Amino acid sequence: MSYESMGTEIRSCWCGKGTIVFDTEMDDWNRVRHRTVINCVYCSRQQQENIDSENKRKARRDELYQRAKTIAESRYQQAWVDRHAGMSKVDAWLLYTGGVGYPSLGTFRKHVKEEGLAKYFRRTFSQGFEEALNKMEVVDPEINEILTQMEHELNAEGSD
Repeated sequence: MSYESMGTEIRSCWCGKGTIVFDTEMDDWNRVRHRTVINCVYCSRQQQENIDSENKRKARRDELYQRAKTIAESRYQQAWVDRHAGMSKVDAWLLYTGGVGYPSLGTFRKHVKEEGLAKYFRRTFSQGFEEALNKMEVVDPEINEILTQMEHELNAEGSD
């Protein structure tokens, strides 16, 4: 199925020397897509520079997060797994969730049945090491510094 144009709006570009065309299209399943075409060499170049800059900031944030995660996994993941080892599924679930929120006990049991407690808790640590560290009351200055740098990178993009 093809998309049909639902409306086009033409505005002056940011520098005023060209135009920006905003086109809205919809298909038979009411899926909408928006297209923007910048008809100005300067503004188009500026937009591409902004996109490139944002991609660099995102890559830097991802790199920092991965570094913090790697450190956390090497230092604390086994303690997280050991914290839940030897417990019944219900007790491990209660310690993990406090009896509320995700996962429900049924979902937890299903996941643990499929992969086992140790593998499950390794995965949950990797997917949410910050929450796991909080639950274990771990304060690691090196990890906190990296996460602070990451937050700084995030805030820097908002000031552009």
